[in-house]
Amino acid sequence: MVSNRKVYIISHLPKTGGSTLVAHCIEMHNDRFLVFHLGERARIGINNNFAHFEEFDFVSNQKDVVIIGHQVDEGVLNYFKGYDIKLLTILRQPIKRYFSHYNMVKGNGHFNGNINSFIREKNNFISLFFVSRFPSFVSNPLDNLQEQCKDVLNKFSNVYFLEDAPDSFNEILGLLNIKYNPALKDDRRTENYKDYMLEEQLSLMSYALVNPDCNLYYDLKEREIDYKRLSLNDFTPHLWYKNYCLPFFRKHGNEFRKFMISELNDGFLKSLLVAHIQKDSFDFNLLVHTAIKYATVFENRVHMLNLQDLVDYYLNKIEVSFRIPDNVPSEYQVAKLFKIIESENVSTLKTIKSRDLLEIENKNYELEIASARLYIGENKLDDAEQALNNALKLKLTVPIAFFLLSKVCLMKNKKHKAKMCLEKCMELKPNNINYREKYLSI
Repeated sequence: MVSNRKVYIISHLPKTGGSTLVAHCIEMHNDRFLVFHLGERARIGINNNFAHFEEFDFVSNQKDVVIIGHQVDEGVLNYFKGYDIKLLTILRQPIKRYFSHYNMVKGNGHFNGNINSFIREKNNFISLFFVSRFPSFVSNPLDNLQEQCKDVLNKFSNVYFLEDAPDSFNEILGLLNIKYNPALKDDRRTENYKDYMLEEQLSLMSYALVNPDCNLYYDLKEREIDYKRLSLNDFTPHLWYKNYCLPFFRKHGNEFRKFMISELNDGFLKSLLVAHIQKDSFDFNLLVHTAIKYATVFENRVHMLNLQDLVDYYLNKIEVSFRIPDNVPSEYQVAKLFKIIESENVSTLKTIKSRDLLEIENKNYELEIASARLYIGENKLDDAEQALNNALKLKLTVPIAFFLLSKVCLMKNKKHKAKMCLEKCMELKPNNINYREKYLSI
């Protein structure tokens, strides 16, 4: 079958604008095109079902052909072998596409699970989508799925992005030599979208953060291909979390807290997000160390030697590169981390070797001081007093332990002992005005 007529084949993922392009643009020019929209129908190549085309006499009918849909595959290419074929596709920012696709099938009653199960059960990831439909385009089947996907997309004549609409649509129409079209409009929004938008968007945010190695990130890397239009940095988890998730956290804090309790299993991540929505501004350093305070669950398989390694491990789980500055974290947060390490039998103070923190001999003292601060903040005064007494057994020449003990004694209404502690502070640091003023105020 040889012809000089053109066949435009647009193979696209669901919810990337293909139906809008057909409905508003191409089908209005049926005087020039034979248009086939292969959406929910069976993929032709797999079932060898060419009924969509066989009713047309392509020899006598000299119209150009447009075939568009997310069920287009190599079977279509083979059927029109010999024609002048242009193979196109439309991509979309994956987070938005997942939401849109899920909301569509849920709104239509075709799927009853949540978005986590939707992502896992539906093979709608970009890499798997294209590789499964155009396997002969793959140069090396032993490559990983992302490399195979690049092979496939590099064989396409043109790759467009929905984010660039209407410019990208106009480019497609220009390629088809369509000079005029009515203005594009979005009239295809799923009914009742807002009813479950919050719950499922929060669910997907959590899913992506808890599972950084899941196929969700295949889509995030689609713009590494030669057709890059937007910076890949726009879609790194850190910036995506900051720019996309944060508005929901702040606007829907109470709903999100309830959702977190029931849906998230990772204690550190849960703490990270809960800590985040309690802040007025985005400060990732502060966020991480505030989260440490709330953390309650660490995986037993984690065997870290010190605080830096432990924090790095959990930050790597969400693919964020981050190093603790010299002046961070505070004693309060260090103490909480050590307590958790001990409670989870991950390590003990004797095996925690110093790298950026104090030597092990001093670390025990600093731990007791930090623990005391932690207990004071939680109003556990007896525990705080015990921790400070332990610290004083290790060192008697540092006034901070005596000062904190005086604070605890005042909170327990032991004024005489508080004054004795402050006297010791003034003895160790006679020029410190704060100690003297505190002493005189009792």
